Amino acid sequence: MDPQLTFHIFLEQGKNQVFLINKFGQNERIDRRKAWILKLRIGKPVNKFMKVCSLHFAEEDYFYQFFALLLAAQVQIYSSK
Repeated sequence: MDPQLTFHIFLEQGKNQVFLINKFGQNERIDRRKAWILKLRIGKPVNKFMKVCSLHFAEEDYFYQFFALLLAAQVQIYSSK
């Protein structure tokens, strides 16, 4: 298996919103879970055991800011001595 391959769980309904371009070309706010289901065209109900592999995501789909902030916070905590 590819060591860079990662698996992502579906978020709970209503936890997070994203913008998605709809069929009319308009930017629409939509629940992230619903956006994944629409984009992946799964065709069956999603359950808590299902995961999506990283091959279904583009680089721009990832949010790194949160992890960068955590790393910066760690550096500040440990370098304050």
